[in-house]
Amino acid sequence: MRTIRMTLFLFIGAVGVRAFGSDANLIKNIDKARSENRLSDALKESKELFTAKPDDYGSLVRWVRSHNDIGESLLDQNKKKEAEPYFREADKYARLLETKFPKRAEVQYYRAVVAGNLDGYLSLGKQMKMGHAVEKFAKRAVELDSNFQPAYVVLGSFYREIAALNSFERAVFGKVPGASFQNSEKLLRKAIELNPNDPFAHFELAGTLSKEHKSKEAKANYQKVLSLPQSDPRQPHLAALAKKALEKK
Repeated sequence: MRTIRMTLFLFIGAVGVRAFGSDANLIKNIDKARSENRLSDALKESKELFTAKPDDYGSLVRWVRSHNDIGESLLDQNKKKEAEPYFREADKYARLLETKFPKRAEVQYYRAVVAGNLDGYLSLGKQMKMGHAVEKFAKRAVELDSNFQPAYVVLGSFYREIAALNSFERAVFGKVPGASFQNSEKLLRKAIELNPNDPFAHFELAGTLSKEHKSKEAKANYQKVLSLPQSDPRQPHLAALAKKALEKK
């Protein structure tokens, strides 16, 4: 069974946090370190913030995000074993985040992304359960906020991956009514409508369009990925993947 490997990122722009004094400076430093791809520094300062305010939303979000960021960075470098403890820590605190702030779309999104990243470390039965959890959390995010753009990227990419499974794999995984290339395309176009400058949405849409043999439009979306300014630490890796895909077109 193929694992549900998410290409997605934790959307910093969706996190609205009021902070004052030293907290504001620390948050600024954390976010600046992340934007400059200094992920170890972001984690170190996130720990300081989390230690000071373990029940604060902005503190918990950054603690979860910092662990997930490093896990994804290691995974992008083919260091799967080294990435695992970061994803497990992100999952632990994403669960805590949900108990404290269950009605926030961002929280459900974080649960979906971390679930997708953890999927590759589980037994077959648990993989299937975790895979279905990705859909559950992303759909819940949309239900809480129909304009929460990152959740559409999760759902669109998830449905494409399930639609691409062979008949045996799909039978084992279980029914996913929304899993089709057409529905994937629809959701990813919605994501781009909400945020036209999201490179991850364009990258995922290109993947879906390729599956639908819409090569010309897929190529245009891969090129869009390369043209957008950097807004996330994973973007250089994403650009490398887009460039590789274009070389095959």
